[in-house]
Amino acid sequence: MKIARFAVYANLAVRLAQVLSDENNWFFNLTFVVMTYGLCLTVLLATFTVRQAAGSADAVTCTSVIKLMSAKHSSRLHSHDIKYGSGSGQQSVTGTSVLTDSNSYWIVLPAHQETCIRGEEVKCGSVIRLGHLNTKCLLHSHLFKSPLSGSQEVSCFGKTFLGDTGDNWKVICDGDVWSRKHVVSFEHVDTGNFLGMTGNKYGRPIHGQHEVCALSSPSENSRWKTAEGVYFTKPRKYS
Repeated sequence: MKIARFAVYANLAVRLAQVLSDENNWFFNLTFVVMTYGLCLTVLLATFTVRQAAGSADAVTCTSVIKLMSAKHSSRLHSHDIKYGSGSGQQSVTGTSVLTDSNSYWIVLPAHQETCIRGEEVKCGSVIRLGHLNTKCLLHSHLFKSPLSGSQEVSCFGKTFLGDTGDNWKVICDGDVWSRKHVVSFEHVDTGNFLGMTGNKYGRPIHGQHEVCALSSPSENSRWKTAEGVYFTKPRKYS
């Protein structure tokens, strides 16, 4: 089991190293250079202590790579290079129960045209974007209808983590910062709807995956918890 988990995290390390070294991603501090094998070693340790990776403060932080799990359905927020057959025709977003799927990793990014410091705590009420690690698009919503429930569609939009204001989500949580221990919600800034997962499931080619959509009001279906991930802290300042 631990070997299989290491293989998944090692693949994540390679993908993350590629993203962090991409000069087209202006929002990263390019002085933060991570060699792939060094990061693999770090992630190997994370397979055993992943929930302590961010140190003593259990905060979700800017540029951390996370999985989000529906508090009701226990499936991870997921995307893949499969387009919707209706609505916008953009890349689909679903929920999967497969724990080891690397297509469920998302990078916590600042709001559209904003910046943040790597490892900076995400405060409750702040606006973020969620970038899909493998395909480099952004969690997005708009006024198209979702395929199964007829709610508001959620898609993955943009290229190389560049999109528009439809990618902005407000973090709704208790306390000062988004804690990995607490359940949170995400309000879509442009439309006021809430990121949710329904009990509806797709057929082929994504058989058994849950519908993800934006709900008009908060409910049990719009509550999320952080799951697996790599959580960064702020670089230390040395005198």
